[in-house]
Amino acid sequence: TVLVERYRLEERLSGPDSLKGSLWRAVDVMAGDLPVAIRQLKTPESQERLQALWPQLQALLHPQLPRCGELLELDGSLWLIRDWQDGVTYDVLLEQRRFGADEVLLLLRQVLPVLALLHGCGLVHGQLNPRHLLWRRSDGMPVLLEAGVAQREGVTPIDGPWRDLHDLGVTALVLLGGPTSDDGGWPGHLELDAGFRQLLERLLSEEP
Repeated sequence: TVLVERYRLEERLSGPDSLKGSLWRAVDVMAGDLPVAIRQLKTPESQERLQALWPQLQALLHPQLPRCGELLELDGSLWLIRDWQDGVTYDVLLEQRRFGADEVLLLLRQVLPVLALLHGCGLVHGQLNPRHLLWRRSDGMPVLLEAGVAQREGVTPIDGPWRDLHDLGVTALVLLGGPTSDDGGWPGHLELDAGFRQLLERLLSEEP
């Protein structure tokens, strides 16, 4: 399938889902088969939300956010075009190894400016986790995926910027050695520098 004689769908990567739709890997045949990612939304609810949000997402410019391109309305579906990022998501990397404290601290320092940009524009990511963080092959930088599922701050009570910070803390803890214990406490086997541990415990707090 080729959309508007330009975007050739190559592979469905996820979905279909009633809210998130389907994610496709495609190529832009008018740009020398340049890879792109395309999200297809079919339900009125998901289309209405993203149509309202897309111009704001298009205006976001950061090297660790895939650039959002045009929006197409075809055959009852909404198609959202964004840059393709070549790399490996952190949930896949986690299957291969654990991360050291220095690596996770660097990751926090690299991701926080991206969140600052989103939050400064009144947006929250809302689904920050190892599956939505990608290690980019070209430069080793983390890229925040699925900004297209972002919400405007305050849409629901848990859509505050603090929730993204909490999710970043959970992600850091998972990369360091697995999720917290069943009672929500600190993993017994994990030993960290006192200052770093205090930082993570603040991020993991359920208090906004």
